[in-house]
Amino acid sequence: MAWLFHTVSILTKVAGTLSLRMATRGRRHWYAAVVAGYLVEFTCLSLAPVEGMALRLPTASGRPPGWRSRHWRAGCCSTRR
Repeated sequence: MAWLFHTVSILTKVAGTLSLRMATRGRRHWYAAVVAGYLVEFTCLSLAPVEGMALRLPTASGRPPGWRSRHWRAGCCSTRR
């Protein structure tokens, strides 16, 4: 069920983004689809971890999760000079 929530989240994000593109081109009634798409997307995205899916977020520095390995502690990947 978690994968279903995640898949629906991705599809509704794409639909909401495409609706936003249509709405900014003068078709104001598409804003309702934008709001609905993003509401469904954030709802499904919040339900996926509840159902057991492990979601990993990248760090702000762009390093992958787990980058602080034994090599980093040994100093070979240290940013300090």
